Amino acid sequence: QYYYTTNQWKIWWTQSVVTKDFDPEVGFVSRNDVIGTTPGIFWYYRGKLLPFKKWIRAFEPGVFPEFYHQASTGKMIERQLTVNPIWFNFQSGGYFGYIITPTYQLLTEPFAPLGINIPEGEYNYLRHTFYFSTDQSRVISSNINFETGSYYNGNLTAGTITLNLAPIPNFFLQGQFNRNRFKEVGDPVTDKTVDLYSISGRLALNPRLQLIGFYQKNSENNLSNYNIRLSWEYQPLS
Repeated sequence: QYYYTTNQWKIWWTQSVVTKDFDPEVGFVSRNDVIGTTPGIFWYYRGKLLPFKKWIRAFEPGVFPEFYHQASTGKMIERQLTVNPIWFNFQSGGYFGYIITPTYQLLTEPFAPLGINIPEGEYNYLRHTFYFSTDQSRVISSNINFETGSYYNGNLTAGTITLNLAPIPNFFLQGQFNRNRFKEVGDPVTDKTVDLYSISGRLALNPRLQLIGFYQKNSENNLSNYNIRLSWEYQPLS
């Protein structure tokens, strides 16, 4: 990886190779038999031409493409060009951004997101994503992600709304709602809406004694998931 950063620019180039027969006994790789080429560039502008300086702190557009080739054959299996022409950081600590992502994928085997069968083949689709967040250091904060556009052979609209409550450093509560609405996706062509509801929290007597909880409900199969953990560091690293 090459990485260069200044007060105005962030530029990188990452090159990854995972061969076909690589099988890690420890750790994780997202896929094997792949050559990943993932450069990117961000520009941070806070100059005199920035409008509405009372509300806007910085303008931060960027481009970060991703190219994935099959290592054993050299064939391109995925190409994604992510461009965010609009990204504003606000003086209040929040942000607003828009990202457009044209994508090409060559599926070498079937893929089944949320139980929808997408067969092998070549796909080109275009996604639009909007981000909005208030100041996350406030007692009450929120953020919204909304995504829409084509998806493989159909369309997908997805959104996530998150609300945070942190009145004191010892207490944090988060509620989240996520919806994925598929339209004419897959083979056979499928319309489907899947919702996720979740709530999580942390109660800390001090940094060494904490109670952490998480609950999630999935509308697809009416499945509920609970996770509760009591963490007590009674001596360093124990």
